Amino acid sequence: MQRLLMSQCVLLLMLLPVASVAQQSDLRLPIDVSADSTEFDGLNSMVVMKGLRLSQGRVQVRADEGRATRLDFEDSVWQFEGNVIIEVEDSRIECNSAEVTFIDLELTKANVSGSPATFRLQDPGTDEVTYAEGGQLDYDVTTAVVTFTDNVKITEGSNQITSSYLVYNIRE
Repeated sequence: MQRLLMSQCVLLLMLLPVASVAQQSDLRLPIDVSADSTEFDGLNSMVVMKGLRLSQGRVQVRADEGRATRLDFEDSVWQFEGNVIIEVEDSRIECNSAEVTFIDLELTKANVSGSPATFRLQDPGTDEVTYAEGGQLDYDVTTAVVTFTDNVKITEGSNQITSSYLVYNIRE
């Protein structure tokens, strides 16, 4: 049973670099931001956008509300709240909230939370879907480490793994 559990974890985590490679090449493209409405919160020095849509190549982010410390992506932190959807090619994350950090026009960190936050990956060319959920997903893009916490459940076909904590280094 332990061997089956380990092989299933390895299989799921081998799929994550596919989304990462696509995202890395898209991070060189221009970033487009649009919103239904925009206002400035002077008290907190943040731009607040309702009905936010952010895209960079094949990477799409939608949220009921987005807040940013800066709009130039040189050094900014974006907070997404309400019905957050992040799509990268064949993968989709749905969550209650996400905090994304940009440094020098590159996404460096993403912290996703939900009740639960869900991750779905469609295997290209097949009907197979890998589904994962948990209360928190932290992705450090610069170190390529993804940490899943808080009631983690991974399902692929009839196989299911549950855990409270799972760490994966994409490069290793």
